[in-house]
Amino acid sequence: MNVSNFQADRNSIDYGTWIADCIAIVTDSANRLHGDPASCASQDNPATKSDFRTWSLTTKWYAEHLAGAVAKTHFVIDTSRNGNGPDSMRQYATVPYGQPADVVSALAAGNWCNPPDAGLGLPPTARTGVPLLDAYLWVKTPGQSDGQCDAAAVIRAWGYHDYTQPGWPADAASRELLDPLWGTDDPAAGS
Repeated sequence: MNVSNFQADRNSIDYGTWIADCIAIVTDSANRLHGDPASCASQDNPATKSDFRTWSLTTKWYAEHLAGAVAKTHFVIDTSRNGNGPDSMRQYATVPYGQPADVVSALAAGNWCNPPDAGLGLPPTARTGVPLLDAYLWVKTPGQSDGQCDAAAVIRAWGYHDYTQPGWPADAASRELLDPLWGTDDPAAGS
């Protein structure tokens, strides 16, 4: 779970547990949902993916539908960059950036790509305290670039008329290659 991402451990544990529960349900021949993985609850139903306060609805769904099935599928979580959790990008709507709502929404959609406030999560360990969670690992090398997180890659949006820095490119073609969150052209993936 969470490979090269920065979701909080609690959310990754919930997600991994749901997958294990779904596998238990659909492989249990006595369960009424046997063989039907599309019927399993997810982070989108009954929960809302972006509203972690609703995730308890999906956890509750599994508690009500396991009907004797026992989850046995184990998982690991990548904590190499999730120490600060996901970035909502809301700070870019405020002074000094003043980015409009559509730009902030686009930034949030691409918040997986070289997020400025990422931090190391838990160090690798097999001591998780969660029965199905075998280990916390650093799968992605900490500090490695996700690649070009710019407008040309359709990842970063930016309203340059609302905010720019001295030295940032003025022409549209060069701005397409700038990552405005870092104020530079990003290094290649893996650098």
